[in-house]
Amino acid sequence: MMKKAYSFLLVFLFAFSLSAMIQSKVPAVLASTQQGQTAVSLSVTSYFDSNNIVSATELPSATYGSKFSFASNLATDVNYTFAFWVVNGVIQSSLPVDHEFTLTHKNEFQAVFYPTTQLYVAFMDTNGKILKVQYLNAGGNAVAPSYPTKPGFNATGWTNAFTNVQSNLVTTVTYEQTNVSTYNLSVVNGTGSGQYEYNGVATVSASDAPSGLVFHHWEVDDQTVSYQSTFSFTVLKATTITAYYAESAAADLPRITLSNNTGVRTADSKKSYVGQYYLPSGYTLVETGVIAHATNTALIDIGTAGISRYPATKTTPNTKEFLMSINNASAGTVRGYLIAKNPSNVLVTVYSEGAYNILNGGFETGTLWGWNAKRIWKTETGTDSFVGQDSRAVNNTYFGSNPYNRDGSYNLGIVWSGATWEQSAERMGHLRSSDFILGGSGWISFKLGGGRTQTAAYVSVRQTSNNEEVARFGNKNYNNTALATTQYGSSISNAEAFMFQYYFDLSSVVDLGTSLYFVITEEASFDWAILSADSFTSYLPLSPTTNVDTLATNIKPVIQGLDTVDNTIKNGYFDTNTDGWSLTGGWARHDHHLRSNKIGGDGALGSVRSSAFILSTNQYIRFDWGGGLRYDKQIYVSVKEVGTNVEVLRFVRRDNQSGKESENFDNHMLDLSSLSQSKSYYLEFVDNRSGSWGISYIEAIRTVPLSEWNSVTSGDRAVQVIVGVPNFVYVKPASLS
Repeated sequence: MMKKAYSFLLVFLFAFSLSAMIQSKVPAVLASTQQGQTAVSLSVTSYFDSNNIVSATELPSATYGSKFSFASNLATDVNYTFAFWVVNGVIQSSLPVDHEFTLTHKNEFQAVFYPTTQLYVAFMDTNGKILKVQYLNAGGNAVAPSYPTKPGFNATGWTNAFTNVQSNLVTTVTYEQTNVSTYNLSVVNGTGSGQYEYNGVATVSASDAPSGLVFHHWEVDDQTVSYQSTFSFTVLKATTITAYYAESAAADLPRITLSNNTGVRTADSKKSYVGQYYLPSGYTLVETGVIAHATNTALIDIGTAGISRYPATKTTPNTKEFLMSINNASAGTVRGYLIAKNPSNVLVTVYSEGAYNILNGGFETGTLWGWNAKRIWKTETGTDSFVGQDSRAVNNTYFGSNPYNRDGSYNLGIVWSGATWEQSAERMGHLRSSDFILGGSGWISFKLGGGRTQTAAYVSVRQTSNNEEVARFGNKNYNNTALATTQYGSSISNAEAFMFQYYFDLSSVVDLGTSLYFVITEEASFDWAILSADSFTSYLPLSPTTNVDTLATNIKPVIQGLDTVDNTIKNGYFDTNTDGWSLTGGWARHDHHLRSNKIGGDGALGSVRSSAFILSTNQYIRFDWGGGLRYDKQIYVSVKEVGTNVEVLRFVRRDNQSGKESENFDNHMLDLSSLSQSKSYYLEFVDNRSGSWGISYIEAIRTVPLSEWNSVTSGDRAVQVIVGVPNFVYVKPASLS
């Protein structure tokens, strides 16, 4: 029935025989495959009339993304004429018989012919899917198939009549829109706001970027929907879309985005998603669609065991969108995918981002990809914990043979290539994860090591909308060798950087559905103000079993005085007590001041926090300070914002006291006039030095007006060292592919 012929185009010659009548389609399957492997499955079937169906049973092997075409010997057979191709169930009425196709994951080719003595009528839906092909004599009447359903529409008929048929005909089902609602589109930081009909197309354009920034991306429901400053999309519900800006634009790379469940197919127990892809100049589309897993699992990809793959059979030509509906039972986890060829003709695969999972939560890329690094200290060589420190993602041990207790191959480490032993270095910074939506059981999990003092090294969970800190965690099991031995399963003699497993129920402090992110903070230097970390899992479908050791403790600061906040520092003279102040570590009252070595001596580490205050008339702070102030990356004072607990200013000893090691108090002045008068703040004095002169003494802390600031010599002014308030707007990374 079919003879093979070979060329660089994988040309297949159809040699048709009317005597070969195969009543059922039998695909020729070469091999099952994933993109990136060699062979793909391929079936070729030819339809000649109602009783003449020929399927190829011998086909050469073919590779994903390769080009091929068909040729027929119909020129010598006057009994049949080529009608159209059906590719993966979709009629391609404009393609010739020798069209050059690209092999993808699904390759079901149906060549439809018709007898020269008859006519055909092809019925298809609005997505181009073939519903039925009927052969009949001229003047005959075709019988239509049942109408397919379409959410928000009722079928009304067909585009062409099919009675008294006098010519070949392709007819498409027609619908009338039953959902005549209009929906409000609200554009934040851009134009395009207004009312749109259901299934209407909106075009939005971002406003000019603020000074020093450029447009980065659009978000809807905490999902990135485009990296193009002007783009179009279909409106299916009331929508708020927000333009975000960053210091640099996103790389011009292939992108695929996938909406959350649109809810348009709830009546038939399906979840529906809108995918939208973008290809830069020089790239060509090979395949796009959705992959799904029945369970709620971590980020999936094409190679994940147990996934189902749903290639899109039709995308809108202008917006590059497609709608995919998947049975609820199969859609525990879904992700959009895009496969394209780059200008060098190399296959590239990219994925949409998961709404419930962060990127690279286990550092398995071997880099800090997916995390945004932020610096704290003023620009000095070697003071950054994370900026430019991809090599902190390590796959070795620490101190020779001590295990980190990582999952997988990599974790955030404390000793890495190209750096000295960081416990005794001056590195500080923040590492921000991508956003995630709190779902499932509401529980999260992670592993932490290091972080001897939880004041100086910790993990925060913040709300995306306002950066408010909802939870904070330290490594409460630091260097607990007995527990490390239990968790690891063999003897552990050093557990300083050993990572302990922790769980926490975030739904106890914030609602399910809230968009959040993690921040790993190393706020001070030396004395183990450094963290090892791994396995940040932001989606757990079921509540885990925990105990006193694995249940993380929320150490988010509780700031006093919020109900009586004013332009004063409460109890700043410590005449009789420490009311209004929160003390940790060795801090305690001594006479009329606070000292950090009162409990535990110079080796004690910890912090003391004031009650809340606002800035109005008095925008400056004055206080007396003594101790080992020369150790300015360990002994300092922070000004932090209530709610976010973000450090907005940091000060160290006066410039003329860079070598100070003394119990004598010296006057210090802080300039807070750059801060907002509509927010509340608090002071946090930190002592993270355990060695000699690991001491901080403070007293007589009060707010003062500009006149007093000006009346005191400038030599009494503390040195401001913070670079600036960290911009926690997430900058999404380029694809790894």
